[in-house]
Amino acid sequence: MTALLAGWQRLFLALLSGVLVAIPFLYPAHYWITWVAFVPLLLAIEQVSLRASYGLGLASGLIFSMIAGYWITDFLVIAKGYGMAPSLLLGGVLWLFSAQITALIAVALNGLRRWSKRYLSVHDFVLFPLVVATTYGVMPMLFPFHPADTQSRFLSALQAIEFTRLYGLDALIALVNIMVYRGLSGQFRRSSIASTNRPTSLSIRTVWMPWGLSSFIVVSWFVYGAVVTRAWDEQLASWATVTVGIVQPNEAPSLARPALFPGYSLAYPPEMAMTERLAQAGAELVVWLETRYKGYFDRPHVQHAYAARLAEAGVALLFQDAEQVAHRKPGQANRHSDQYNSAVMVQNDGQALAHYRKMKTMPFGESVPLAETFPILKSATNSVLAGFTTSLQRGTEHAAFNLGALTVIPLICYETLFPGFVQAAVPPQTQGTVLIGLSSNGWFGDTVQPYQHVNASILRAVENRLPFVHVMNNGPSVVVLPNGRVVFQSQFREAGGYLVDVPYLAPSS
Repeated sequence: MTALLAGWQRLFLALLSGVLVAIPFLYPAHYWITWVAFVPLLLAIEQVSLRASYGLGLASGLIFSMIAGYWITDFLVIAKGYGMAPSLLLGGVLWLFSAQITALIAVALNGLRRWSKRYLSVHDFVLFPLVVATTYGVMPMLFPFHPADTQSRFLSALQAIEFTRLYGLDALIALVNIMVYRGLSGQFRRSSIASTNRPTSLSIRTVWMPWGLSSFIVVSWFVYGAVVTRAWDEQLASWATVTVGIVQPNEAPSLARPALFPGYSLAYPPEMAMTERLAQAGAELVVWLETRYKGYFDRPHVQHAYAARLAEAGVALLFQDAEQVAHRKPGQANRHSDQYNSAVMVQNDGQALAHYRKMKTMPFGESVPLAETFPILKSATNSVLAGFTTSLQRGTEHAAFNLGALTVIPLICYETLFPGFVQAAVPPQTQGTVLIGLSSNGWFGDTVQPYQHVNASILRAVENRLPFVHVMNNGPSVVVLPNGRVVFQSQFREAGGYLVDVPYLAPSS
């Protein structure tokens, strides 16, 4: 059927596929589209050369990246102050890089089909899920996009990722797509196993077994998800709760030290005033998000003021601030300051418990990849992208803040996007553990990017079977249960203070 397609028809199908994959990233309620979104691309690349496969995959990936990640230009305008023309130019580079994922999927699938036909019969129902999951798993991405991220509202699809992480759901989505494609192309009536000059037959082994086994996997995944979602709802009803206060200031993001609000000071910022009100309303832990410079690390009077206020209010506080550590390198006369993006936990008696330094910095935004190993890369990057990158040092270890029966795992913004990183931060004993993410997504303006960030957090909660409190400067801040159910979501672009009872599994006595 597809052998008769003209070149422009194949290109149209590839572009259509990119649009379909992108739609659920903009409108999560249409998550079902993801389960068929790759079908046009599969039609487009059938029986074409590897070069054509790459070109069609690149076109599909590029249109997807431009639609789903359109907000990169807003980031460059707001965060870096660039005009629209240079923002589009740099955005185009990032979109083109992201498009390589779809291009590699197309090339790898057709390449493996040829290898399979010549050496080892492997069914498309195995090849395509393997290619999709592997490519998304190993391809480095500045802002990760996974098909699984679109399923945050489809709780039955999420539950099994506690075993496979999101890569298993990526593979399942690919499996359904290839099944739909084979069904539409009529290949359920004949063997789709590549063979070397062997006659095909309508035997159970060559035709119906792959369909039966694949259908069993898909149905089992969803049945398990439906049963486990309900089981978690029942289990969570018996968990203890901690009352968390969320402060969402809705400030304009800034790398500079902003002017103080009238009537407030570094020692008593507006967030502290809201913290006192939340404590009076019953908050046991208050969370500030990643936002303005606070002066906590380099101004002792700020530390003393925070300690006194929190002790008087009787509430613990988790917040983020910029930290500078001065030291003298061997052989250098002048002192050097390393900058960190750090989270601090202060107990309800005013004593600072510990702090955590952000480990995963955003490439080309907060750091230059491999700059420590090859310093010339940093100089070259700064000469080309002057003012684009900052120089934040990375922390070296995860942290766990213990507040009585509660254990808080802090994550700062970009870190929440990576399943392996979050899993490594979680201690082996998870009783009493809550994930808390501190983010400032105001750099992306009035776009869908903060909502895409929320979708990733929902998957992190399910993968680790832990409650996740993710607070954002401009919203939406969310509280997600271990089965992915969102029990609280603040309004986007709205300042406020919120109280949420967050369930957690109290340690057994």
